[in-house]
This record gives sequence, structure tokens and C-alpha cells, in this order.
Amino acid sequence: MFNKNNKQIEELVQRIVELENKIDFLFRNLGINNSIQAPEVEIPPQVEKFIREGNKIAAIKEFKKMTGAGLKDAKIQIEKWEKQLR
Repeated sequence: MFNKNNKQIEELVQRIVELENKIDFLFRNLGINNSIQAPEVEIPPQVEKFIREGNKIAAIKEFKKMTGAGLKDAKIQIEKWEKQLR
């Protein structure tokens, strides 16, 4: 039962990250100043593992696979999390 709930939570977190990235993309491309900062989203464990190992490319690939984000947006998010983990 708990594993199912954890999986559902992880899926929801991934979906939130995906939606935030899409919104950021739209704001950037429409020239809208997004002065409202979205709350920090927990770093998915596998992505965090790759970041901590210094494997940025694997982190970006995993994030793209999990969220459907484009390369540019995935890179931006991973770099944000890299700074956060320093």
C-alpha cells in the first residue's frame, strides 16, 4: 500500500515539474516576466543521484525521460538543482 502511494506521489511530483517547465517555457517565449516564483519541487531521487555523482548528462536524460521536458528546459532545471545541492 505504501509503495503504491509513494509511486503516486513521485508521479505527481514529476507531473508538477513538467507543468512548471512548460509554463516557464511559455513565459520566456511570450516575453512575459514571471515574477511569481513557484515553490521548490523535490528533486527526484534518481536525478539527484546523477547530480551528486557529477553526471549532468545522465541527470538531464533522466529528467527528460521522467517529465517529457525539452533539452533546454531539462538543462535549466538540472543546473538549478546543481546550485541548490552545492
